[in-house]
Amino acid sequence: MYPDPHQPGGLAGQPPGGPAKPRPDDIDTGCWLWLAALPLMIVSYMAANVGQWQQDPEVRKAAPLWTVYAFNGFIVVVVGSLVVTGIFLMRAGYRLARTFLTGGAVGSVVFTATRLIDLEGVPAIVQALSGITASVLICGGLFLLHREDSTAYLTRQR
Repeated sequence: MYPDPHQPGGLAGQPPGGPAKPRPDDIDTGCWLWLAALPLMIVSYMAANVGQWQQDPEVRKAAPLWTVYAFNGFIVVVVGSLVVTGIFLMRAGYRLARTFLTGGAVGSVVFTATRLIDLEGVPAIVQALSGITASVLICGGLFLLHREDSTAYLTRQR
């Protein structure tokens, strides 16, 4: 530790003397909505890709179904872990995580809306039910995370 010129008598690396602001309920609720939507979006994504594989005969010739599951499973693990990390970072007070999740929310809603048109059969029903439900949860969480209390929590001075 070394003396901090910006705080009288303080050391660098120590938090300011005042008590930390409590986390608003909107942040907690928004995070839980995001966590509830994540498995639904995974189901929606997998159903959309399997449905696309079933509809396109050229894709069926080029790649067996297990490769579709394996490749998409890898993408789901990577993207899902990034989303969960972003959720917990935002819950801890990092504003950049909210920006990251806002972009992901827009992408998720656009993905769900565009896939509602293309698919047929059981994958279309599964994708529609899980995708629409997840999109509603994501939009609700996004609304809560951009309210005044949440913004004040995420822009606090550390």
